[in-house]
Amino acid sequence: MKIGYPCINLSLNCRSSRTFRLASYSDVRMHETIALNLACLQETLRYNVEKNMLFFRITSDLIPFASHEVCSFKWQVVFSDTLKEIGRFIRENKFRISMHPDQFVLINSLDERIFQNSLRELSYHAEVLDLLGIDRTAKIQIHAGRVYGGKDRSMERFIERHKTLPKKIRDRLVIEGERLRDAVGKAAGTWSEQDGIPMVDYSSQEKGKRTGTHAQSIDISHFKKFLKETDKLNFDIMLEIKDKEKSALKALKAISGRTS
Repeated sequence: MKIGYPCINLSLNCRSSRTFRLASYSDVRMHETIALNLACLQETLRYNVEKNMLFFRITSDLIPFASHEVCSFKWQVVFSDTLKEIGRFIRENKFRISMHPDQFVLINSLDERIFQNSLRELSYHAEVLDLLGIDRTAKIQIHAGRVYGGKDRSMERFIERHKTLPKKIRDRLVIEGERLRDAVGKAAGTWSEQDGIPMVDYSSQEKGKRTGTHAQSIDISHFKKFLKETDKLNFDIMLEIKDKEKSALKALKAISGRTS
């Protein structure tokens, strides 16, 4: 079991999600921004190795405007060596990697324009993971989407659209589901050996905030209850907690008895 956190390390003075306004687009600006983002990703991964946090979600903003029609910069070529270097570091340290496009990626949308935009965004994510040279255990997580024209029809449309996706996307695409023991057990049955063990997103409710607001810091008693409910199941945990690596370090201590 590996513990991780998404995208940003709050202990470091860099961000791998720098971007800029579309109106300011230029190839020079792209080069500068991507170089900074990749350098920060490398720094973050080195930090995580030192702390034994070997599950990490790479930000979708790593390459700004990569799926936008305005993008003319050949980032795949210019940063090929850097991406390979990062990929080697990931493999050598046995990291588990994921990416998670924003909520506007909806492959079951009734709007063809939204579906095509979603397809371009998913292609970008798959391309990043492919250029890193990491296998299909690195996943792209999305939500199943909204209910358009009825739940059953919406699910059918999702399945139909999924079948049309390029293989490089299908091999990496996973759907977020419930977090209870039965759901985790059922979901595990859909992951093959090539996919690696399942990824589970964990979060807890911030007290006094609207329902669904992620906690600022991990509630260890709640986390231990979660571990007890899923005892004997094997999966990697992505913590959806606001203080990122700080809670991940606490969670690592909590699982030491479970995995010993």
